[in-house]
Amino acid sequence: MDKQAITFMDEDAERVHHPYDDAIVITLLIADYMTRRVLVDNGSSADILYYPTFQQIRLGRDQLRVVNSPLVGFGGMKVQPIGTITLPVVVGAYPQQITKDVNFLMVQTMNIEERRVVAKPTEALEDIPLDKNNLERYTRVGVDMEKKTKQDLVQFLKKSIDVFAWSHEDMLGIDSSVITHRLNVYPSSKPIRQKKRVFAPERDNAIKEEVQKLTVAKFI
Repeated sequence: MDKQAITFMDEDAERVHHPYDDAIVITLLIADYMTRRVLVDNGSSADILYYPTFQQIRLGRDQLRVVNSPLVGFGGMKVQPIGTITLPVVVGAYPQQITKDVNFLMVQTMNIEERRVVAKPTEALEDIPLDKNNLERYTRVGVDMEKKTKQDLVQFLKKSIDVFAWSHEDMLGIDSSVITHRLNVYPSSKPIRQKKRVFAPERDNAIKEEVQKLTVAKFI
């Protein structure tokens, strides 16, 4: 049936930590090629096939059709697909199995949501030290600023240097009456430890350094 209901029973939830909000990743047979780690994104309006997967399936680029419309992410970034191709997709195992023809948009391996646009200053800037005993404490002002205005601004900033927070340690002693964060959970609820997230070594080290800074500053 085209509209067969998909249901889950209590036994399907065994050995699953709740609340469960992990991404759904499945295995599909695409063009007779067993494709693992297929992300099911119910918020996406397109079926995306990455170029390395296309190469492993051993399909020719002559089977691609031209696509003129780009993919647009939530951040507004655009990616032009290499092309589109229709491939048979088999879901499930016999006797509970279905085959559908799916139109895939093929793109290079990249995440269009993670690309960052770095804003460039509208004018040239110069470094202005605010603490003669610590040259790392500086700010930047436009080189084209009117001389008297720049002098007044720099003088004001130097007088107000005690209000700047140069590191986590400079923000000690924030009263909890000003701001605090709590988790609204029932005291009787059993705590569930989420599975460990694995990061690349350089990112893992950066996370540890930031956590250490926050711990020393007694933020956490």
